[in-house]
Amino acid sequence: MSSRQAEFSDPRAGAPPRRAAGGSAVGVVFAVLAIVYSVALILRARSWTRLSPLEAVTAAAFGVLLVTLAWWARGGNSARARFRARFAANRAALAGLAALIALIAVVVLASVWSGDPDDMGVGARYAPPGAEHVLGTDRLGRDVWARVAHGGQTTLVLCIVSVGLATLFGVLVGAVAGISGRIVDDALMRWVDGMLAFPRILLLLAVAALARPGALTLGLALAATGWMGIARIVRGEIRRTRGREFAQAAIASGVGKTGLVWRHLLPHTIGHVVVAATLNAGAVILLESSLSFLGLGVEPPVPSWGAMVFDGRDALTSAWWVSAAPAIAITIAAAAFNLVGDGLRDAFETRAAPEA
Repeated sequence: MSSRQAEFSDPRAGAPPRRAAGGSAVGVVFAVLAIVYSVALILRARSWTRLSPLEAVTAAAFGVLLVTLAWWARGGNSARARFRARFAANRAALAGLAALIALIAVVVLASVWSGDPDDMGVGARYAPPGAEHVLGTDRLGRDVWARVAHGGQTTLVLCIVSVGLATLFGVLVGAVAGISGRIVDDALMRWVDGMLAFPRILLLLAVAALARPGALTLGLALAATGWMGIARIVRGEIRRTRGREFAQAAIASGVGKTGLVWRHLLPHTIGHVVVAATLNAGAVILLESSLSFLGLGVEPPVPSWGAMVFDGRDALTSAWWVSAAPAIAITIAAAAFNLVGDGLRDAFETRAAPEA
């Protein structure tokens, strides 16, 4: 057993000081970002009138979420603190978490940070980055910073909705396959194998080409092609744990299949599902941007990062900022989700090591 596993193998032992300090780093990240977010709201108080009621509620809810997470990540020697310590041991995951929260803050307060993304009279065509336009303007004289900030709303909302739907459906299919008999299990798994046999991008292109382009179509297509991996994970974990002592005791006490799965087996899959969903979010951002770049995503004039990269393709040498700004945003978002997913995977697998 490695020294890293030995530190957490005994649940009665307190977390070592070095690890406890690492766990508190998560709380520090959340606390600092919450303070910066609050200060930014105060400094931009005059711009609050630009927010719609939904945007105002979202901005307030995000601030409350940051404060709640900072409180949740406070120090201690509980299992929760040891989990935070394992996550904080991955410095790249901490950096990804900070970058992801900062990016979400920019997107949530897009109307506060910037003006109208469709206003064509804010500057000259292809004006370079400067004091008046931080990221310059595009071919129609629209502010690139405003379009990147508002385009992130489209991209991240599609990401959250599609990943959420895919996760729910994948958990449902995996749970049914894991608890059912051989016939149902084989039928569902052959369906999953058939879906996995086709490249996801080809399925998305087929759905987007046959259906009407739009955000709803794209979100459903991303969800319909992203649930198979989660279904296999949930099915495997349920079949692995349903023969253990606690599951057999629940069956002996008269618990039905639904209660057995919902109350006893699914909780053991939460860590794997969260990690898979987080990693899937990074892939969804890249796929959504690719489809929008091809003109099969959201319809204009709604801004999206992929469509913005496409708009600047004809001026890459003379006005590189038009495509570079959204491309950098796509890179940051995808990399941040992947780094956070790696950190969560390390934390969950380390915690589960004593039971393996």
